[in-house]
This record gives sequence, structure tokens and C-alpha cells, in this order.
Amino acid sequence: MRKINELLFQQFKLFIKIKLLLLGVIGIIGLIIGFSFYYSSIGVDTLLYMQQIGNYSFYICAVYTIICFMFLTYDKKNDLDEVLDVTNNKHKYYSIIILFILLVCISIVMLLMILYIAFNNHSTSQLFSIYIPSFFLNIFFPLCICLLVSSLLSYYLSYNKAGIFLILFLLIISPLFYIDLGDNIFNIFLRPFQFLYQADDFSMDYMYGLKDELYRWFIVFAYGIIFLGVCIMQRYKGKKKTIVLIITLCIVGGSIVYSARPQSRLNTQQSKSELMRQVRGAYQEPYNSYQPVDYHFGNFNFDIELKEKLYVEGTMLLTSKKKRTDFTFTLYSGYDIQKLISHQELNYDRKDNLVHITFKQPIQEAKLEIEYSGYHPTFYSNEQAVALPGYFPWYPMSGEHQVAFVVDDKNNQINGEYGYNSFNKIENTQMNLNIKANYPVITNITEQSPYHYSGQADSITLFGGQIEKGDHVIMNVFPTYYGKLYTKEEGLKTLNEYYNESLKQLSDYKMSSLLENKKVINQPKSLTYFSDLNTLAIFDNYIIAKDGIITSEQIIASQMFDMSTHSKIVYCLKSSLILKDMQQAKDDFLQFYQMAQSQTPEGIESIKHLKQLLDKMKAEEFIKEFYDYGLGYTNYQNDEIFLEVMEVKYDRN
Repeated sequence: MRKINELLFQQFKLFIKIKLLLLGVIGIIGLIIGFSFYYSSIGVDTLLYMQQIGNYSFYICAVYTIICFMFLTYDKKNDLDEVLDVTNNKHKYYSIIILFILLVCISIVMLLMILYIAFNNHSTSQLFSIYIPSFFLNIFFPLCICLLVSSLLSYYLSYNKAGIFLILFLLIISPLFYIDLGDNIFNIFLRPFQFLYQADDFSMDYMYGLKDELYRWFIVFAYGIIFLGVCIMQRYKGKKKTIVLIITLCIVGGSIVYSARPQSRLNTQQSKSELMRQVRGAYQEPYNSYQPVDYHFGNFNFDIELKEKLYVEGTMLLTSKKKRTDFTFTLYSGYDIQKLISHQELNYDRKDNLVHITFKQPIQEAKLEIEYSGYHPTFYSNEQAVALPGYFPWYPMSGEHQVAFVVDDKNNQINGEYGYNSFNKIENTQMNLNIKANYPVITNITEQSPYHYSGQADSITLFGGQIEKGDHVIMNVFPTYYGKLYTKEEGLKTLNEYYNESLKQLSDYKMSSLLENKKVINQPKSLTYFSDLNTLAIFDNYIIAKDGIITSEQIIASQMFDMSTHSKIVYCLKSSLILKDMQQAKDDFLQFYQMAQSQTPEGIESIKHLKQLLDKMKAEEFIKEFYDYGLGYTNYQNDEIFLEVMEVKYDRN
């Protein structure tokens, strides 16, 4: 024991002697402490603090890796390896122990800072559900992996070769090298190096937590098996060593392959790509109101399982007003149908998001068994959290629904507005859902018992993860959002004030019923990063709103949207109509007029009529007439007829 202590002390003195290494460790610890106190002073919530730590964990790992490599190769670099051979390479083991002790010291400082931030922000309720696991996944285990890689390279390779491989290792794990190849075999080769936090834009989500998905734990597990295998192989020779090597490679390979399985993850880069794919598919068919069909898929009896992705299995009832053979429902194309059968013989085929069913004989009613699984990069569903709003066809929707759309300005030019279709819903039907999840969930359907929901509804919304129940109006809140500076009670009070003020402002309009006696489901921001068109969705008994905030302007804009896709006038003046501002309407008109120079002569003539009318009307007249027209309360076949009637009605001469 005395000799061991002497060797450890000797290696420790050597480490201190190399001033650059000592400064590196002091620098890491100093930056962690300074960074933490700075974030605490500006009142950043704990989740955002943890995200920033994850974002910068690579740089901590990179500096520590260089320190490890320089210390472990010090003998080779200074031609001391032959002299130290007399110790039977035991000095390397003690060097690794010294480096591991430094790793533990860095980790303890980091853990203490996390505890300080969590207690200071009054956010200790998520300490063991988010912050401690995240500390191990994003700080402690990555540092251990870096120590392992540095040790293996310095032990088995020459100084120059080891240095080259170490540089390549740091480049591959760096944010600069982040490449998403999708779910294919090539991604398996990069997967072992994706153990650090993937810091793509907007990666944090108050309901989802941090990007600490299960696949990263399998990567960490693979490195742990490598370490264990190397340690065991040092004790054996010959066949036993070969057997240990084969077992190690099999377990490591299995872990990496499993981590690369297709799965639902919060990835905003993929989210944007998928939205643009949906939008490009809608170019030839801009937003159109849903055309009802004379049949209905309903009476859903579903078992829903949330694992690597969404799994749904169950039955639904197809009813039709008349006998027919062909039926269509909408289901997002990312969900693969494993089973779709009935007692009546049928065939089905898919075209993107549409599923076409053909029965051999005309039917009026049929019970269908269905099983499907998959995921969407925006509307996530995994072991960590789920965000499946009712307007997204993650469940069968009768007829042809648009998943995403662009807004056509009636000039066959895309004006830049695009997003997911928040107007989607189904006919009111009976639902019976059994949900398997590892976290609390909330849905618009009445809870009969834990994870069992039953009742009538016009949609299925399923949110879960880091959520808590709200109050009599706000159904759910995100506990990670609240803390020392903004409490849950203050948050609920603010959201209720928005709701009540909007209800008051809309009380004079027919649309007040859209808000009365309805609950609000709080939708996380991550679902609306790339579009404002799906920030609000209105259903029969509830409303989905981004951050739970509802304003009268949002309600009015939502109801005016459909009319604006058919009317140039409403499209032109929508923002001023929402604000009830006639001066703004004139400014909007001038801006729109500049854009209209390339329009047809008929279009330019209509715009001239609009200008003359705005000059004649008083503010209260403008609000009454254009407001009712924009909301569809008055029946005019087109803009031209509306303008003609208004010009006659308000001809002051």
C-alpha cells in the first residue's frame, strides 16, 4: 500500500509540475463556477441553464481530453518510456487514476453548481427527474469516455499516431461535425460519437425537458462495456482473451445498432425539413377548407404505447350514409400501417398522407382493426415525452385533410405563410383510450382512471412529459417553466387574465361561443418554431394555445383566416381588421397596392374601388361592414359584389 501511495504521489507531483495541465484544470473549474454564478445573477431558469451546460459540454470535454493525452504521453514525448518500462507500465495506471480523480473533482464542482442553481431557482422538484440524470449524461459520462479514449490511444499507439486519432476523435464529436444522415445504415458509423448534447437550434422544450433521449444512454453503455472488456482482457491471454474480445464486440455492436433504431426525437433541423416537405407537396394545392364526406371513421378503441416511437393498436367503426365500396382517411405518412383488416374483405393503398380503402362488396358499416407505428420530427412521441395535438392526423381522420399548407395570395404566388393545419378535426365520436407511458399525460378526453380515458370528442390531443395539472381553465402547465422569479400561481393567474379579457372583448360578437366554457391545453413552443399558423386550434370543448395564452386578436385572426384565403380584400386588410384600426387599413392598402401592380386589370380595378371606399367610410362604418365581411357574417359571392354594394350604400353624394 505504501508503494502504491508513493507512485500515486509521484504521478501527482509530475502533473503539478506540468504547469499547462494544471492551468487547464483550474481554467475548467473556474469557467464552470463563473458561468454558473453569472447565469444565476441574471435569473435564468434551471432548465435553460442545463441546456447551456449541455451546449458547452464539448468544450469542457475537449480541454479535459487534451489534458489527459498530454499527461499520458508525457513519457513518450520526452523519451522516458524505455526508462519507465522497469515499472511494468504501472505508472500509466496511476496516471489514469490521477486523471480520474481530477475528473471527479470537476464533476463535483459541476454538480454543486447545478444544486446551487436548482435550489436558488426553487426548482428542486425536477432534480432527480431531469437535472441529476442530465448531469451524468452530459458531463460525467462524456468526461469518462474522453479519459477512456485518451488512455487507449496513448497505450496502444505511438505519440504521433495517437495524436492524429485524437484530433479526429475531437472533430467528430464536435458540434461542427454534426451531420444528420437520417435513419439509415450510414448513421450507425457516426452513432458511437454522438454521446454529447446535440445543440441544434431551439433544442430545449419545457415539456420535453432536455435532449437526453434513450439512445444516448445506449452509446454511453457501449463505452462502459469497452472499458470493462479492456480491463478483463488484461487479465487473460490466448483463447480466453479472444472470447472476451468477441463478447465485448458483440455487446458494443448490439448497443450501437439499437441506439440507431428509427425513433422519435426532438430535432428541430429535421422538423423544419419535414415541414418544408409537406409544404412543397401543397404548392399546387394551397389551403382549402375541408370538404366533408358522407361517411365517418369513429368509435375509436385504441391502446397507445409510447416507446421509441408511437404504437397504436385497436378498432374503429366505419359508418356511411349510403352503401359504397371506396373510403378514404388521413393518417400522417410517417406512421407505417402494420394491420388494417375487417370481417368484410378489403384492400387498401396509401398515397402520402391518404389511406384509400376499397371493399369487395358495398358496405354501410364495418368494424376495422388497425395497427400502426411511427413518429414525426415535430410532434414527438417517445419514452421522454409526447406532443400530439388534435389537429395533427396522428389518428385516422375521415376524408382528405391537409396536414400542412401554404397560403396563396390569389396571384399564384406564395406569400411566405405556411404551417401545419390547425383547423383539422373530426366528427364528434366516442373515444376509449388506454395509454402506456412513463410520465404524466393529459388529453381532452375525460380521465376515467390513471392512463384510461373515455368520452365523446371531435379530436384526440395527447400531451405528456414534464407537465402538471393547472386549474379549472388551464388544463396543464410546465413545471420546468416556473421558479423563483415566476411561480406557477403567478403563471396561472396571468393565463386566466388573458382568457377572461379575451372573453370580455368578444362578448359582443357571435364568436364569443368559441371561447365560452372551454378549457385550454398549453402547447409547447417547440411545435410552433417555424410557423405561427398552428399556434391556436379551436375544438368543441377545448382550445390548444401556444404557452396557454389566448387573446381576442388570435381568436379573430383564426376565424378570419378561412375568409382571407378566398378574399383579396380580407387578405389585404386582415391585420387592420383584427386591430379595428382604419388608419392601419389605409396603410395596409398602400402596401398591398405596391404589390398589386403585376395583377390583372380586374384586380387593379378592385383595388381602386377599395381605396375610394375607404376614403368615404367613417371608422365605425369600416369596422362594422368589413368586420362582418371578414368573419363571414354577411353573404357576398365575391369581393367585387361586396365593393359594389358598399359603394352604393356609402355614396355621400
